Amino acid sequence: MDESPQPRIWFAHALRGIACSLVVAGHMLEVFPREQTVVGQLGHFPPGPVVQTVWERPSLWLEGYGVSAAPVGVALFFLVSGFVIPFSLRDGSIGAFVTRRFFRLYPTLVACLGVVLVALWLQTFFDGLPLAVTSVDLITNVSLLAPYTGNPWIEPVLWSLAVEELFYAVAAILAARRVLVRKAAVASVAVVLFAIAVVPGADGTRPAQFWLAFNATAVLFIFLGVVIHFVFAGRWRMREGLVIGGTLGMLYGIALYVGPFAPNATIYLRSSILALGVFLTFLKLGDRVPRWRVLDAVSSISYPLYMVHSVSGFVLMHAVYVRTDNYYLALAVALPVAVCGAALIHRLIEVPTLAYGRRLGQRLTARSRSSIRTA
Repeated sequence: MDESPQPRIWFAHALRGIACSLVVAGHMLEVFPREQTVVGQLGHFPPGPVVQTVWERPSLWLEGYGVSAAPVGVALFFLVSGFVIPFSLRDGSIGAFVTRRFFRLYPTLVACLGVVLVALWLQTFFDGLPLAVTSVDLITNVSLLAPYTGNPWIEPVLWSLAVEELFYAVAAILAARRVLVRKAAVASVAVVLFAIAVVPGADGTRPAQFWLAFNATAVLFIFLGVVIHFVFAGRWRMREGLVIGGTLGMLYGIALYVGPFAPNATIYLRSSILALGVFLTFLKLGDRVPRWRVLDAVSSISYPLYMVHSVSGFVLMHAVYVRTDNYYLALAVALPVAVCGAALIHRLIEVPTLAYGRRLGQRLTARSRSSIRTA
């Protein structure tokens, strides 16, 4: 979900589209038909009966091996972020980096959250119920601080953005001290993240501690993307990358089973391993990855599509399903609406604000370099 200011690396861009497609498929094709209690709570509507789909058997077969579409997609997003963020940080201007990240993340987040709120309001309005979203909920969701304060996610996919936000902060601090490229620094940060992830007491009774441990576990995995970046860029030798990457992988695996991910540790570990294999395959293929127009289009709108397909998609699917008793028709309506909505947000909000953030970042970088020369 991150765009480097450098010339686009096609394989990483393509992986965003694949990652987003997997997450959307996981939610609309697996979660909605099988987890009506969950989607009902998220969409503020009474749950319906479980839907039997034609792909249920192969889906359950894969889950039996600890693999699920949505976790694989999120893991791919994390690896891409870890891989591309060092490009954004290599000019050394932290102010420029923060500016680009802000305009990359928050305007689109606000727009997408607005779509989700409208969908929830319509759902509760027609049910004759008040919208159970407070101003505090809204503020903590927009700032991505909801889990630390004990407030609920309005749109639960925001959890991964809170992980990314923590990664950005850690990576920016390392870059500001000019040690991000140092193997000892990355290893030290990995140990600190691991300690946070497995600290006793992160059992959900203390929201801030629980979610910091949860997010630290995921950031450990994102740093595998950082390791791959430095090997890819020729800054680290392959052997060094294997040692640091192997250590990160080991710590991540232990943290999954010991920390907050423990109830779903196996599915996240195996999905992460699969995502890593896919990422390394695309990295090896490089420019030989086919440049498909459809994949390029999905990749370009992957961030807003990731945000608007879930809760608002569930609300629309439910509205069609309860009136037609046809899940496939509900899917056929909700998916194109989500794609078109994401495309509009991409064109009207994401593209101009991303361009504006880059221009501001370039000015800040130029000022920083100018002050260094005149110092």
